Amino acid sequence: MTVLNSADQVPAAPLSSVRRVLVATTCAFLLVAPFSGSAGWRAASLLLAAAALAFDRGESVRRLREAPRSFVIAWIAWAMLAIASVAWSERPAYSATELRAELMYGTLALGVFFVAASSTAWLRTWWCVLMAGSALAFAAPLLEHLLGTRFSRHDLDGGPGPWSTHLVLIAPLFVALAWTGPWSAQRRPLALAAAIGLLVFSAWATANRIVWVALAAELGTVALLHGALAPSRVNRGSMVVLVSLAAVLVAVALPASIIERSERYFPGRSGVTQLQHDARPLLWAAAWDKFREAPLLGHGFGREILESTFRAHTPPDQPEPTLQHAHNTFIDIALETGLAGVAIFVALLLALARVHLRLLRDPALAPLGIIGLSVIAGFVVKNLTDDFFHRHNALLFWAIQAALAGYGLRALGRRGESGDWISKPRRVTRP
Repeated sequence: MTVLNSADQVPAAPLSSVRRVLVATTCAFLLVAPFSGSAGWRAASLLLAAAALAFDRGESVRRLREAPRSFVIAWIAWAMLAIASVAWSERPAYSATELRAELMYGTLALGVFFVAASSTAWLRTWWCVLMAGSALAFAAPLLEHLLGTRFSRHDLDGGPGPWSTHLVLIAPLFVALAWTGPWSAQRRPLALAAAIGLLVFSAWATANRIVWVALAAELGTVALLHGALAPSRVNRGSMVVLVSLAAVLVAVALPASIIERSERYFPGRSGVTQLQHDARPLLWAAAWDKFREAPLLGHGFGREILESTFRAHTPPDQPEPTLQHAHNTFIDIALETGLAGVAIFVALLLALARVHLRLLRDPALAPLGIIGLSVIAGFVVKNLTDDFFHRHNALLFWAIQAALAGYGLRALGRRGESGDWISKPRRVTRP
């Protein structure tokens, strides 16, 4: 009697030392990813995971060759442009530092999770660990308040902006509760409603406004694409919950959050007053002036390359921290690396979207494609009024995309050999 994972169609064997290290390091990364102050832990886990893969170089290289050519070409172009920008950067030392923090670790996150995503067992484990880390990040500030102490001199979740962005990143993963795969067995609509209810409560606590539009975009994407799923893989009642919640988010939560935030920071005045005090129009006007100075190649890699320019536009009654960038990912990229950088970044997103669209063609793999496209949709919308394509949120975005694409493409390539790739492990008898 031998246990077989139908996603791999090979006898299950004890994990090798390399695989044990890889499991431990990737799980460690996902566990600390929700915490903004975990830079050292994130870096160490990614470096150790990459070192573990280096010991299995032949298999790792083979799997890396399965990466979509369009994405690889765009990523190389992105890396080359970012590195070259140090030569004309207004702050060369800053740009060089950002290359390590954003480009090098981003490359590691992509490579490690793309190569390691080899079975449904890996995906389910990562799902559980990421949710556990998110729950810890949510609970930590509450514990600090109850205990009257601080676990760190920094906000553990990074503050309302970064934390609400993290919620947008993990929100599409909750819909796995409505499907039989790839991460969890089918659940009742009530379980999905309870999970999303907790997500909504967490988002409300951030007092962030655009988070509701981003979550609605994600849930709308799921509702729009769920027809690609095999009928046996979706709970129709759960899909009704998703569609209904998307409508509520747009119709109720967004205006309510504007009113609540206005009462908090501008008591006695309307939500319109709050919007009138929004600094973003000033930031975008200043960004346009700086963009025209270097439209093709920008001012140098790094989100805050023009920090001094934006600091001057922080309103005296602004409740937010000092403004240091343009508060829009695409505008910031245009300022950093010009139109060339924006074109390459859009090509990266389109290459990822193309992978997920390929997965939609196979009902068994469609859940991966739907989740991947929803994450992209939510992340793009969330970053239209701010820029959290930065540090831990950026790394988690790349890790999620790489895991979905890596496993999905690998499964798609062998689909004809093994039938249904996304299913629970089963027992078979060896002749």
